[in-house]
Amino acid sequence: MSVAEPQKFDPVTGLPVNSVDVPLAESAIPSESISADDYHAMPGVSNTKLCDFIDDPRLYWWKYLSGEYVKEPKAHFDFGSAVHDVALLSDSSGIVVIPKASLSSDGKKAGNAWKDFAAANAGKILFKQAEYDSVMRCVDAIYRHPIAGELLRAEGPCEKLFTYEDPRGLTLRTRPDKIAYWNGRTIVPDIKTTTDTSPGAFVKAIANNRYHFQKYFYEKVLANCPEQIVVDAFIFVAVNKEQPHFVDCYMIDDEFMDFARQAVEDGLDRLAVRTRNNDWLPQAATSIVKLSPPNYLKFASEYQV
Repeated sequence: MSVAEPQKFDPVTGLPVNSVDVPLAESAIPSESISADDYHAMPGVSNTKLCDFIDDPRLYWWKYLSGEYVKEPKAHFDFGSAVHDVALLSDSSGIVVIPKASLSSDGKKAGNAWKDFAAANAGKILFKQAEYDSVMRCVDAIYRHPIAGELLRAEGPCEKLFTYEDPRGLTLRTRPDKIAYWNGRTIVPDIKTTTDTSPGAFVKAIANNRYHFQKYFYEKVLANCPEQIVVDAFIFVAVNKEQPHFVDCYMIDDEFMDFARQAVEDGLDRLAVRTRNNDWLPQAATSIVKLSPPNYLKFASEYQV
């Protein structure tokens, strides 16, 4: 008995469409990709760097100009990186499952056996079996989603470098998860691993992590890079790290993007000036700032139970 193919949907309109599947092996183009380590080591301004500058010029100087900053590994970054590598490039070579013999008696990453194993696998993402299984379930969930799976199977490069020489004198760079050429459109799917994919939770994640800045910055670079890529849709693919690994897809509306446009362009203006002047002290560095209560605190008492 044949099994019916899942209905396909246009990510821009949400309407069902008929399109041709492209095998994953054809959509992932490792020869055009650049590793995360190589990308972050490059000169130029990325969205992450710009956000650090907007937070505090001193932070930008310390992390990217002083030579003093050493990035510390974080488990949640490892998980997200592993999901990206497997989902986008079908590459699990950078992931190593830790044998039980290399863990402590209570299953922790501790003891001499663990230290020896970690040293022998330096540069790899080291997961316990349960962590590795969670990564693979996340990837499977993404590919089973009717929109996310379509986009990741579509033709187009993954994790490819794009650069733009901004008139301000800054080199802007970006590395989108994927440029998907699908159903006559150019779409950027961006995978986000999270603990809650519901609309209420993800809209907070957008604001807190400034995903709207990311969208604006990426689209700006892509439109002005030598390839001049006009993006029809930028879609966040949110996947829950915990079972049952729900997957939801989101786009950002124009009101969000108005905030992003103003903040990013203002940030680039100020970064260009400070780069020319080699000035990284915030305006408040030589004065005392008086703070006023935020609006939510002013009205907090109105909502007491």
